[in-house]
Amino acid sequence: ATAPAPQPPALVFAIGTPVCLCDDEDRRGVVVETTAPRCPRWCWVLVRIGHDESKVRSSQLRPLRADEALTDAEKAVLAAPIDPVRGIQTAIDATVRVAKLQGGSVANVFRDHAGAEHQQLVAYAGTGGAFGGVRCKVCGSPQILSQAVVRDGSRIKILNAVNAHCARYPGKTKLESNAHLEALQALVKEPLRRGEPSDGPLGDVPLGDVPPAAAPE
Repeated sequence: ATAPAPQPPALVFAIGTPVCLCDDEDRRGVVVETTAPRCPRWCWVLVRIGHDESKVRSSQLRPLRADEALTDAEKAVLAAPIDPVRGIQTAIDATVRVAKLQGGSVANVFRDHAGAEHQQLVAYAGTGGAFGGVRCKVCGSPQILSQAVVRDGSRIKILNAVNAHCARYPGKTKLESNAHLEALQALVKEPLRRGEPSDGPLGDVPLGDVPPAAAPE
């Protein structure tokens, strides 16, 4: 039998690499943080674009060519300090997506079944204006991050914790993500489920069939 073709290695970017989004080449910036590859084809990358930072897959980026160098104006914006709370809130708003059972998702800022606007997760400032944590306005948790994550300040670790709280990872059936899904379900009409919104309507567990969760680790 013919051996399967080897998979290309994950695309890994060095910190400081100028990049753009593959599907929106006008969104240009620099890589500020990376993780080790999580699968053969990609790893998580934190990229600064303009005044904000976003967590994306390395497969969603490409390095800028020599004739596409960042302009002096772009470099000046990228060199300006970021408001830590605003930057994290922008990343949360761009990242949070709670999957609907029949497809689609509920964003961080959403409207309930009566048309009122809500926000799921809110970043807040701590002592001296530094980033203090993330509270949940849906399930009422005053702090969804561990103190270790707050002290570390890694945007990728913060967003991983945010996604775990919102049940984006199917295996994370913790009490807090159950509570979040149940509270959010009370606000929206469509049935919700765990997992990535891109997983589609099949192959995941609807909210009503989630088994009792183990105690938080």
